[in-house]
Amino acid sequence: MNIEYKYIRNKKELSLAYTHLNQCSLTGVDIECENNFHHYGAYISLIQISSEKKNYVIDVLALENIGFILNVLKNPGIEKIFHGSDFDLRMLYTEYECRVKNIFDTQIAAQFLGINEIGLGSLLEKFLDIKKKDRFQKADWTKRPLTKNMLDYAAKDSIYLIRLSQILKKKLRKKNMLDWVKQESEYIAENDLVLSQPVFWNLKGIKRFTDTQRAVLKRLYDLREKMAKKVNRPVHYIMSSKKLKNLAKEPPQTVKDWKNLKRVHPIVKKKHRLFSLAVKNGLQEKLEFPEKKYMRFTPKQRSIINKLDDYRKKAAEKIGIEPFLLLSKDQIKEIVIKNSFDCLRPWQKKIISEHINIKGLERINKIV
Repeated sequence: MNIEYKYIRNKKELSLAYTHLNQCSLTGVDIECENNFHHYGAYISLIQISSEKKNYVIDVLALENIGFILNVLKNPGIEKIFHGSDFDLRMLYTEYECRVKNIFDTQIAAQFLGINEIGLGSLLEKFLDIKKKDRFQKADWTKRPLTKNMLDYAAKDSIYLIRLSQILKKKLRKKNMLDWVKQESEYIAENDLVLSQPVFWNLKGIKRFTDTQRAVLKRLYDLREKMAKKVNRPVHYIMSSKKLKNLAKEPPQTVKDWKNLKRVHPIVKKKHRLFSLAVKNGLQEKLEFPEKKYMRFTPKQRSIINKLDDYRKKAAEKIGIEPFLLLSKDQIKEIVIKNSFDCLRPWQKKIISEHINIKGLERINKIV
């Protein structure tokens, strides 16, 4: 299928796109980005945005300022269709402090409709008879020039999102669930959108390290990060986390040992003195593993948790959705801890009050 789109690389073209898009009521949006896969860091490379009449592929790396398109994304009068919006919204907020307004997420819609395969490719094939090829899913979107095939691939997602959303909305209306999906979509956009980054304490197995080994590992971990940024490569290009942990436990003893290391980036051998110094400094330190503090619930609170869990399963089955959509386990815990339903969206409060006979949020303890 041949598709038409405008590849935007300068301010004038972006201004013309803005003039059109800002008059629309509906757009499909997708992004292509680098996320520590080919290069160091996470940043947007392309923004694909489609109206019902026109399609644009915006080259973010070629433009000094994309304020025009950010204004479209922040315009509450224009509905933005995403699929699996969480990551895209985090990228937009982290890089541009752009909080997108008026969102409809087709992945969330599919969940509420009870569809098992909720990937975009599966939904396009199911509802539009379109087979989505994943040929460029792992492509390096920072390379320029982009090939026509890559641009075609990028453009297709936003082009099909509007058509897909219209089909899903029709089905949701029949089930009186459209507003529920809108609320859930908007909740993601209004939530904490800081993009989470890998942290030292999330390395597997470091709890079993000695305090000294852990100190050495932390020194090497920080140096690996610094070297990755220096050569503009993901940290795993410098050395794997498994290799890093092995070096912390059994560090090379001589310059020759450092230079003979296998499966490491050349920068490690070139800067072997820095890595050796990191080990030396770490051996003189101790780093304790922080103990996690777990919330301990009283017997009465656990009884409420079990009651709520049972109620959500029965209510969810009655209205035809998965229990986690009606009430997540984290929400159940927050309800019990704060003795309030304030953490819920309006549609959740309504359903819960109807199905478990709770009229006042302050009366939570009366359900047991």
